[in-house]
Amino acid sequence: MTKVAASILSADLANLQSDCTRLLDAGADLMHFDVMDGHFVPNISYGAPVLKCLHAAMPDVYYDVHLMISDPARYAADFARAGASLITFHLEAVPDTAEEVIAAIRAAGSEGDSVGGILETIVTGLPAGIGEPWFDSVESELAHLMFAIPACKGIEFGAGFGFAAMHGSEANDPFTMRDGKIATATNKNGGINGGITNGMPIVFRTVLKPTPSIYKQQHTVDYIGKTDGELQIKGRHDPCIVPRAAVVQNTLTAFGLLDLLTVRYGTLAQKHGLPQE
Repeated sequence: MTKVAASILSADLANLQSDCTRLLDAGADLMHFDVMDGHFVPNISYGAPVLKCLHAAMPDVYYDVHLMISDPARYAADFARAGASLITFHLEAVPDTAEEVIAAIRAAGSEGDSVGGILETIVTGLPAGIGEPWFDSVESELAHLMFAIPACKGIEFGAGFGFAAMHGSEANDPFTMRDGKIATATNKNGGINGGITNGMPIVFRTVLKPTPSIYKQQHTVDYIGKTDGELQIKGRHDPCIVPRAAVVQNTLTAFGLLDLLTVRYGTLAQKHGLPQE
């Protein structure tokens, strides 16, 4: 289904709400905001406080925010807390481009050292109602599997640790009707409420520590002799295992969700029988 997005490039802030209402009444499906700082285009526009006020007045609207600025990472969390449903930005504004990441890995490797990183997994198409609110919550199952990956030292769902800087009114994802179906206006909770999927995309990130087996000499102890010693590892060791872990993370996610789906629909089949053709 085609979506119509009304783009707000610049506007009279005093009439912004009425302008948005007029466009939505005319048939727009969502509001698209271009936020600029003069880096990509010679305009300067408003910041997150304006969106926050608009979201407070019109909480059920889908807000697509396009950060046409030189440092989108600096302001993305502010716009997310303000009520942005989707945030996009220019790739050239992001410092960690593929070439720079590869260069950082190679630089660490040339020094006999290693680096870690963050992996993000997004799962779409899951129905609402998968998981349990107690031991078998979606977060519990996925976290259990992710921590089976060597070097995984942390996990966060949705806004994750960003929730620490939010109020409850900012952290909640308001429910709304979209194309005749129940959805949420935002997805700060990563598609999970109370351990159960809500039909929105599941979003989580893991952090992987740097490869511990490095060529640099490290201090250790001689377990037998009970003395201090030095350790220098030989052989082949990756300066970064994050790319290798990506496929493992996605595969384990699929296994875990398949297990939860089997429990959900297998239980229904036991109660009501298998669906008839």
